[in-house]
Amino acid sequence: MIDSHCHLDFPIFLSRVDDLLVEMRQKGVMGFIIPSVKAEDWDALLAFADNKYPCGIALGFHPGFMSWHKESQFGLLQSRLSHPAVVAMGEMGLDRKHKQDDLSDQLRLLTAQLNLAKQVQLPVILHARQSFEELYQQVKSLNFDCGGIIHAFTGSEQQAKNWLALGFKLGIGGAVTHPRAKKLRKTVAALPKGAIVLETDSPDMLPAFIARGNANTPLNLPLLAAVVGALRKETWWEVAKQSDRALLQALPRYRERFKLSHRDS
Repeated sequence: MIDSHCHLDFPIFLSRVDDLLVEMRQKGVMGFIIPSVKAEDWDALLAFADNKYPCGIALGFHPGFMSWHKESQFGLLQSRLSHPAVVAMGEMGLDRKHKQDDLSDQLRLLTAQLNLAKQVQLPVILHARQSFEELYQQVKSLNFDCGGIIHAFTGSEQQAKNWLALGFKLGIGGAVTHPRAKKLRKTVAALPKGAIVLETDSPDMLPAFIARGNANTPLNLPLLAAVVGALRKETWWEVAKQSDRALLQALPRYRERFKLSHRDS
């Protein structure tokens, strides 16, 4: 299994990451993607990826860290995208977490990143919080055709269909494990095969089966697959295989870097 979105470079993991990677392999979690959040982390993240197999990296400007981002960092971003560990750009997007009504700065930054991704032909990992429709309209208006993953998808079935039509996969994580997430659970049950990529967003997006106060980790990926399988009337293994296949379709550089086949996964 491949965790399509986790942050194993965060400080909470650094003292135990080697032991965690051993445990992950024992649980069958054999790969993972780490999206960045700000430029000052990029070089350390790329060094991490060089030493932690099999890790793929996404580089970009997270909309929840706007005060950290500078226009001058775009040159640095362009220079790092050729690194062999980079499999996507992100995580980028729009975020209304702090009740921001004005998304203009976020939109400008998102547009610049999408245009760069299109120029270098890289898929993107998109972040949306209370902004799925604005994000969709922006991506569509730019005729972005490199696809990627919608991280932490919690939208409606129609929104899911819209993103799938643009060539994106839908990241499904801990939110779907909560019984109160009825709309999301109904949507996940109805999605076609090949639409979903599983993600933990470790250490965040805590699933319902983990007690509060604990950090989420990629070790929970098989349990997440079991929850999704129960909703879709599929085995956890069928869900895991479909997720890996969808991820390798969405992120061809990751597939090529580790010589994996989305047809055989």
